[in-house]
Amino acid sequence: MRKQEKNQGKRKKREAGKLEAKRLRAATAGSAGLGSSFEEVKAMAEAGSPHAQSLLGFMYRDGRGTAQNYGQAAFWLQKAVDGGAVNAYAALAMLFQEGLGVERDVDRAYGLYGQGAAKGDPFAQYGLGLCLEEGLGCGQDEAAAAARYEKAAEAHVVQGCFRLARLLREGRGAVQDKERAFSLMERAAREQFGPAMTQLAQMLLEGEGCQPDQPRAARLLGKALELGMDSAYPQLGYILARGDEDDARIIARRLLRQGSARGNASAMAVYGKALMAGQGVEEDEAKARELLEATAKAGHAEGKTGLGLMALLGIGEEKNPEKGLALLDEASAAGSAEACYYAFKAYGRGENGANLDMSKASIYRERGDACGLKGIVDWDAVLAEEED
Repeated sequence: MRKQEKNQGKRKKREAGKLEAKRLRAATAGSAGLGSSFEEVKAMAEAGSPHAQSLLGFMYRDGRGTAQNYGQAAFWLQKAVDGGAVNAYAALAMLFQEGLGVERDVDRAYGLYGQGAAKGDPFAQYGLGLCLEEGLGCGQDEAAAAARYEKAAEAHVVQGCFRLARLLREGRGAVQDKERAFSLMERAAREQFGPAMTQLAQMLLEGEGCQPDQPRAARLLGKALELGMDSAYPQLGYILARGDEDDARIIARRLLRQGSARGNASAMAVYGKALMAGQGVEEDEAKARELLEATAKAGHAEGKTGLGLMALLGIGEEKNPEKGLALLDEASAAGSAEACYYAFKAYGRGENGANLDMSKASIYRERGDACGLKGIVDWDAVLAEEED
């Protein structure tokens, strides 16, 4: 089981790296230039123009004017780098970072980002910061990463603003400064950068570096959903369950209903759990089960979490601790932070039909920390809570 979880962690890290590379690819696309046809650019590249070679690499990479071909993208970007085209370094580094058209080589990626940064390319500064933060091709150094993100942010690279804001918000690699973190996150959100929009919404909900503003957070999450950020749904669920402003809850309820009606698994899971508990909506156990079973059948971790809680607490069925704990275990292994929390609480306190078992509780604590609960949930305080 531990080996499986380690492999899952590696896969998640790799997927996160791919997502970051995709964002860098989108960011550098704007620097490629769009003034010439593919045939014209290719002719100039073959004649030896480093700028045209760089542009041709971008066109192959993005499938503009020709079929997408990462191998050809890497070939022409390497020629552009050899010719000194500054904007080619970060683009080629990304291909090595992600293993597109070339064998994955994070050491090579780190070196290329460093060369591009030395030549003043802000996108390379961002890529170098990402390598330093994640320890890709180098030792992990969050302070050095923050310095690189600072340079990228100064040049208005959206991803640089976002990453620097995260470090400042959490006090990693720099002195914690939530006010500046909010300002930077706001800058990135204004550029329609989805991850910044969801993080800014969280800061608005919790009043981090700003005055709490639940309606603004809810509207921001709605915009994030338009960009395909399904991670906004759990935050809308939070507003629905714990929000104290009617306008925000109305927006959250509408967005969750719409997402559920469209068959979005994340929306269905969140809305199903709200219906199960009557949080911000009228309690409807039958509808909750319908939504949660549909999402669980599709393999969605939060659907299994909801069904596990129904079985564990006896909501709409007889209490069934064995079934409930098994579902929570599956959901926690699949990355549900909520499942980690409730499984930890059940075994750590010996409640809801679970035997007191601190060794099992520690497993769910570790999983919870890996799912993002580290520093957010005080696990010792959970064990010390008085029973409801």
